[in-house]
Amino acid sequence: MTNTTSHARKWHRTSPCPYCGTRKPGIEPYARIIGATMHCIWIAKCRACPNAVSITTQDDDIKTAIRGWNRYANGGWRKH
Repeated sequence: MTNTTSHARKWHRTSPCPYCGTRKPGIEPYARIIGATMHCIWIAKCRACPNAVSITTQDDDIKTAIRGWNRYANGGWRKH
């Protein structure tokens, strides 16, 4: 049985910083690597603390980068 939904993925706000709790990290594009497969590197900087994280995505969409930040902030990157 496949897991299909009748609605598109809902866009979410950014999760708070796991260190200081600020709600709005600044997410900006850093580099675009074009080769056999394209990768984009984003930098997520927290405004209230010196925390900065690099996020690698497959496309240059900000929503994908926000999804990467939310996974980092909620501890999803540690579950593997």
